[in-house]
Amino acid sequence: MWTQEQKDIAWSYEGTCESIAVIARRLDLTEEQAEDLMLDTNLEQCGECGWWCECGELLDEANQPAPCMSCRGIH
Repeated sequence: MWTQEQKDIAWSYEGTCESIAVIARRLDLTEEQAEDLMLDTNLEQCGECGWWCECGELLDEANQPAPCMSCRGIH
């Protein structure tokens, strides 16, 4: 569904706190489509700091939703 270029652009937001609205505009997508692309690219925003992280980073040791490793003090 997504082009490699769209995936590469999505992945470029890892480690940033850009809004989904800005990402959607850059990719000429709706915000919902941009959110789907980010998830399909294995990126999700931390609920505390808003940084885009790999989805696995937003789970704690018990595989429960958690803030990113930075917010939890895990480096």
